[in-house]
Amino acid sequence: MRIQEPQGNKTALSQQGRPVRTLTGGPPRAGGPRQGKHRPEPGASAPLGSNAKSGSAFATIERFALQAVARELLPTERVRHCLRTRQRGAKHVEVWRSVEYRRAHYKKLQTCGSVWHCPVCAAKISERRRAELEAVTALHKASGGGLALLTLTNSHSRSDKLADLLNAQEHALRRFWKDRASRRLFERLGVVGLVRAVEVTHGKANGWHPHYHILLFLDSPRSASQLKAIRFDLAQRWQDCCRAASLPLPDLEHGADIRGAEWAARYASKWGLEQEVTKGHVKKGRGDRATPWDLLRRALVGDQWAGALFQEFAQAFKGKRQLFWSAGLKDRYPIEDVDDSTLAAQVEDSAVMLGAFSAHQWRCIVRAGIRAHLLIVAEAGDWSQVLHFVDGAVAVFGQEEMRNGSA
Repeated sequence: MRIQEPQGNKTALSQQGRPVRTLTGGPPRAGGPRQGKHRPEPGASAPLGSNAKSGSAFATIERFALQAVARELLPTERVRHCLRTRQRGAKHVEVWRSVEYRRAHYKKLQTCGSVWHCPVCAAKISERRRAELEAVTALHKASGGGLALLTLTNSHSRSDKLADLLNAQEHALRRFWKDRASRRLFERLGVVGLVRAVEVTHGKANGWHPHYHILLFLDSPRSASQLKAIRFDLAQRWQDCCRAASLPLPDLEHGADIRGAEWAARYASKWGLEQEVTKGHVKKGRGDRATPWDLLRRALVGDQWAGALFQEFAQAFKGKRQLFWSAGLKDRYPIEDVDDSTLAAQVEDSAVMLGAFSAHQWRCIVRAGIRAHLLIVAEAGDWSQVLHFVDGAVAVFGQEEMRNGSA
């Protein structure tokens, strides 16, 4: 049975602006998401053919599934409407495909632009931040400059609240930069600028573990022996600043560490140095340490404790910048200063529109839980294939969800 468009609504449009056939299935019933039940979107197992074999397809499906969990855990945040609710005044939802990268995306939908709350926006923003940082480091090295990676952390316990640790660490860091002895050490290193990111994991034994990764831009390359010679002095200054901020004191061996770009790239594995700084909370944790997205993965399969921890993380990090650039560093290189919300909403200039869905049809797609799958199918660039997939998926998955009254 085909979906009957409500009176006054237009049918979906093709790229050329001609009407296309509507979706199959019955009209949606009113009803919201079931509270307290974290699970994949209902269309998570929809057949995709060969497209599903790629790692990028799996990543897309996982991000949308985790986003669905985040919107239940954070019902008052913008992630609740991200890539689900139409923009104000929009009559339809468009599907576009990048000619260069062959990736599909939506237009006319709201985006939250949060790197902390939304796995979908975080992936897009972090990748563009990574490219931005990679370009700056390449230009700096090409001009004869050097790089080093400074990591700062402190002791912590299972009873520590994340917000308290972050506030105290920020206080310690301000003292660290203003301290005269620290400044003399940075002058010895030849620091001309820095980019700072904060990363956090959670372990069952010792709780939250926030720490800073600071990419130092040096006036010239430094050898490993030169960095090693200054490490102890940096650790001593950082320990003193933690004491002044009433933080549990780090030991001199692990509190501060400074390494060259080559070691940092090995530590970051396939990401390289730039990805280690930008994508800290996107990575998967090691051992019993869980990143924020790991916590969402656990909440997805019913771990309520992990869900509560993600809520604590989301509240503590809300409004914080993913990257902090020291004054004047971006001015040295042709890098445009763009905020996260703008990056999340940006699309490829070479993209072309494949087609569009009416508001009524989009509600059926959302209820069927096939937002991610639809994009994967659209990567082939065949709008008729997209419609065929949506017809079948709505018929199979949409009807069950509509009977259950869940979205």
